[in-house]
Amino acid sequence: MMKKKTILTLASGAAILALLGVVISANPRYFDMTKAANAVQSCGTIEFGEGTVADSGKVLTSSGYTTSSGLVVSLSEATKVYSAGAGNPARLGTTSAAATLTFSFDSMLVTSIRLYAYQYGSDGSATVTLKTSASTAQTATISTTTAPAEDSLSGDGIYLFAGLDGGSGTSSTSLTISSDGNNRFYLAKILLTINGSSAVTSSTATSSSAVTSSAEASSSGTTSTFPVLSSYDYRIAPNYSSSATSMPIYNVASVSGAYQAQIVMTITKATDCLTAEQVAEYYVSFRALPPNYFSSTSAALNYGKNGRVVSTYTSGATHTYDYTVKLGTWNVTSGGTYYEFDIDLTGSYNTGSSISRGSGRVVAIVDGITDYGSDPVCYFTEDHYADFKEYYNFYQGWSPLFAGVYNKSGSYENSPTTTLERPSVPTVTYTIV
Repeated sequence: MMKKKTILTLASGAAILALLGVVISANPRYFDMTKAANAVQSCGTIEFGEGTVADSGKVLTSSGYTTSSGLVVSLSEATKVYSAGAGNPARLGTTSAAATLTFSFDSMLVTSIRLYAYQYGSDGSATVTLKTSASTAQTATISTTTAPAEDSLSGDGIYLFAGLDGGSGTSSTSLTISSDGNNRFYLAKILLTINGSSAVTSSTATSSSAVTSSAEASSSGTTSTFPVLSSYDYRIAPNYSSSATSMPIYNVASVSGAYQAQIVMTITKATDCLTAEQVAEYYVSFRALPPNYFSSTSAALNYGKNGRVVSTYTSGATHTYDYTVKLGTWNVTSGGTYYEFDIDLTGSYNTGSSISRGSGRVVAIVDGITDYGSDPVCYFTEDHYADFKEYYNFYQGWSPLFAGVYNKSGSYENSPTTTLERPSVPTVTYTIV
């Protein structure tokens, strides 16, 4: 349990922005979007707290949270959201129902949001979904068991959602946060970045021991424009350390002709992985199976609702529909290991009593392909190997969709939806800012 803190005011907002390398004037126009051209990047908070967490039966109301000065929001929906009152966290979800929490506000440019959240009791990891009226839904896994440090911008329990302006400077009028209907979680604080660019902004990297970039790390703390695109034409080498128990995940962008990286979040070796990107991040960072993946459905069910199945194969084996030839030239063409990690695309993969494997997979080639040397490479398919995207080893860094193979398996019969062959892209070096 952390110390009680003063709710963020304009002054404390300035202190946080100083960490981001952003300078604000003495009287900034925080949320006046009619002056958007002259607006400065700023922060706004919706803060619940971390008090006694005695939330049983007490439905969240507008008196259960506070906001920073200048931020005007209204609670337009709080379904299955509970709190003992201001100063206490909001609990999202019940043992059998998902929660929806929606705030409405006048149009403003929200570019990124940090959620300060942690697990409820012994429920285990929970999935949170966040979207604004200007963005598509993004998910994260709440894996921290203790309350996060609310005066920090990164670390355990702080989940960053970026690109919320759709990458095009589109303003929002609402924010919706929801649980998955399985495990509950506590929400302590919401930190919004307002009037920024399409940037993932964070403090300067503080842990360089695990960084294996061939570029020199920068300590300038400069904030740059870091777009989150639907696909990329460059990649970075996996950020890997054999002894690390946590690794940073970067956003990487081309800025003024050079590649720059900022830390978006960290991933820990004990974390369950539920999305394709989480699995790809985990495997290239630790070169190990996530803790919730097992070789049999029975073992996955015994683990709980986060249990997933992983299949192990060797290169050169006979396939009815050999998609492996579409993923590049393998370094080990016969006898090399590759994994197929099941990905839940429907929300009903693991009910607790049965598993429906579906058509989503992350394919990880352990020994890599000739394009990149011996580093592992990960791919994601939503349609059982008909189409693929390649993970480029940074935050939301995926290739364009390229063609796999026609395949038929049980109720699945899929053909590629694109004629694009797997793109060949450079591995770039970068500077951490």
